Formats: sequence, structure tokens, C-alpha cells
Amino acid sequence: MVVQQGGCYVLEQPDQGHYVGTEVKAAVVYPEQAPTRRVMHADVRPITEFQPACAGLLREAGVRTSDTLVGLGDGATWVALTLRLIGAHVVLDVFRAVSYLDVVMEQLGWVRPDRGGQ
Repeated sequence: MVVQQGGCYVLEQPDQGHYVGTEVKAAVVYPEQAPTRRVMHADVRPITEFQPACAGLLREAGVRTSDTLVGLGDGATWVALTLRLIGAHVVLDVFRAVSYLDVVMEQLGWVRPDRGGQ
């Protein structure tokens, strides 16, 4: 079974030039071989209230204790913690992993022209 988690900020109308954002968290669960049979939960509540809902989502999706959970996420702390909490094997998305590698290479002195980057 696959568990995908992520979030995004929805910005409200500006108040004196300041935008207030609300984070929307989402979790999707589906069988690896049948991604169209997915169930989803999205919420704006704090992570402490979102995590128990994820456990309920697993039950609704029919996840059994013998199933292997593969967790896909963007590396945000709350995503990684929630995936570990539900026992998923965590996989970072490629974009985040590449950005971390980019930072490491720059710290090691590999400037872009030496790496063949754009």
C-alpha cells in the first residue's frame, strides 16, 4: 500500500500588505497496483489532530497489519513524523532529494560549472 502526504498554504486576501496563510495537510492511501482505488483526507487542523485521522484513513483504505506501507512525501518534518508514526517506509520525493544534494555539493566546493549543471 502507498501513503502519500503533503501540504500547501492557501493565502487569504492581504491585510495591509500582509498575507495570512492556512496550511492544508493531505494524505492519500491506495494499493500500489491500483492507484485509482484511493482514499483521501485533507484538513487544516494542527498536526496533533491530523495524525489520528491518518490512522482512520488507513482503516478506511483496508490496510492490514501484514501490508507493507510505502510513504511518499516531500521531507517536511510533520510528513516524516506522521509516516513513521503509521509505520511507513519513507521515500523522499526526487525534487527535495536533489535540492539537498545540491546544497551538499556546493558546501564541498563543487560549483555548478564543475558539476555540469545549468
